[in-house]
Amino acid sequence: MTYLNTSVLIFYYITNLLRAWRSHRLNPKIDFFSQLVNSEIPLRQLIKMGLSFFLVYFSANYLNNAACSFVSPGTVSILSATSGFFTLFLGWFVGIEKMSVLRVIATFICVGGVISLGYSEIAVAAGTNTVEMIKGTVFSVISAALYAIYSVFLKKWVTDESKMNMTLFFGIIGGFAAVFL
Repeated sequence: MTYLNTSVLIFYYITNLLRAWRSHRLNPKIDFFSQLVNSEIPLRQLIKMGLSFFLVYFSANYLNNAACSFVSPGTVSILSATSGFFTLFLGWFVGIEKMSVLRVIATFICVGGVISLGYSEIAVAAGTNTVEMIKGTVFSVISAALYAIYSVFLKKWVTDESKMNMTLFFGIIGGFAAVFL
């Protein structure tokens, strides 16, 4: 499922390709390739960023789906909420987020809720295989951390979204998924 999910991102590129082709056909003076890329970030850099992003994005989704094999999807969803914790502290660490008391308190309230729901899930699941439950929990938390990594680094790499052709970027990620997987 994760392979298909990530590979489908190539449709972003296909729509971008069709849009550029249509613009070029309506006005032949428009350069097809520049219309296709339509980004202030060079294509080579977009491809490098896409490869880096693909590896983390795919790993996060793979672990999230794998976690569902060991624990309930509800538990996975609850544990995915810990990505806010990771995003705040990683964003602060790399210098794109400002730390404030309110943000820290809100993050810890969220994590506290995750912990309390986790305890209730453990109580409900008493008698199930605890090794599998631990695996699912660890996979889900690692997935949340990877989500934070790709969110923070995308925000760091792309300071102004108007300078980047996001459909091309996500199409590149889908292309890597289609080729490598």
